[in-house]
Amino acid sequence: MFCPVARPAVPTVSSFGLDYVFGLATGTTVSNGGSEHVESGGTASFTIVSRGGQQDELSSGTAIGTTVSSGGHQVVLSGGHGQQYPRSAPAAWSTSSAWPAAPW
Repeated sequence: MFCPVARPAVPTVSSFGLDYVFGLATGTTVSNGGSEHVESGGTASFTIVSRGGQQDELSSGTAIGTTVSSGGHQVVLSGGHGQQYPRSAPAAWSTSSAWPAAPW
C-alpha cells in the first residue's frame, strides 16, 4: 500500500504486507508480519501495532498516538518521532532511536 496523501480509511496491514506513508495515514492496524514505514514528511496517527506487526518512523517521519500491544514493535530511527498511547504495558514496547530497520 502506498499513501502519498491523506488517507481517512482504516486499512489493516498483515501477512507481510507493507504500508509506506508519505502523507497522512490514520487508524491503521498493523499485525501478523505486516509493517508500516512512516517516511520523511509522513505522519501516521492512532496506529495499532499488534502481535507480529512493526511500525518504523524513518528520518523526519512522525507517529502520533501509536498503541503497541504485546508482540508488536515500534522502531524510531534517527530523526524520526514516535509517540505512544499508553494503553499497553511498557514491557510490550520496543522503541529505540538507534535500531536499524528490520529486514522483514
